[in-house]
Amino acid sequence: MVLLWMWACQPEAEFVTLSGTVFSEVGDEGIAVGGAELHTLALTGEVVDRVTADENGFFEAQIPSGAVFFVGVEASGYVSTGFSGQSATTDYPVSDGLIWMRSEESMAVIQSDFDGCDANDEDGATVEGWVGLGLDNGEGLESYVVTTAWVTAYDADANPYETCYLADDDEPQLDPEADLTGQHGRFLIQGSPNGLMTLEAGYWIDQSQDWAMDSVYYVIYVPEGGVAPFYPLWVPATAR
Repeated sequence: MVLLWMWACQPEAEFVTLSGTVFSEVGDEGIAVGGAELHTLALTGEVVDRVTADENGFFEAQIPSGAVFFVGVEASGYVSTGFSGQSATTDYPVSDGLIWMRSEESMAVIQSDFDGCDANDEDGATVEGWVGLGLDNGEGLESYVVTTAWVTAYDADANPYETCYLADDDEPQLDPEADLTGQHGRFLIQGSPNGLMTLEAGYWIDQSQDWAMDSVYYVIYVPEGGVAPFYPLWVPATAR
């Protein structure tokens, strides 16, 4: 997921402290992952800090101040998991559920949903999730699944990587002919580049595909052989 944090109007330091708890699976309903290894990176890809979470999954790590940064998390029994964020100019405690790890078992289930998605380098990493649109319902931001979205990954040389989508069936299964997210809103890029890469996402307003939203571009981090999960991958609500 992409973590969006607001800038603070205070004198800028070179680094600030990111703190929080590593959980298993999406959200804060999973268990804390004690002893997880974390590393943070700057937009240049340079490693900023390496730390180990305590027995309760709590960690503190240095990140660049007021800049894009990345976090990689590793632990036994889990797939290396990567996140992207925008820091403030002050220390930031991460809400429970924002830093989490994909277990090997749940990763196997996701890959079975997309069984047959093997067009890219099978030795690469994985980018997966669902595409969401955030709308104000009067009580806060509510996310909606986008069924007409596309997602494309690009490596450092701007080479595109193929994305897989599911069929419009109740049970998730790969549709090798699909080029949009469909009713599940999900996507998977199997064999994506490792490290820093660019992710593009956009969507059609209607099925006739004559009115599209401008694409958004994210710089993301995928640990080597790991996964970058997006729940959701946000797209804008402004038409071109």
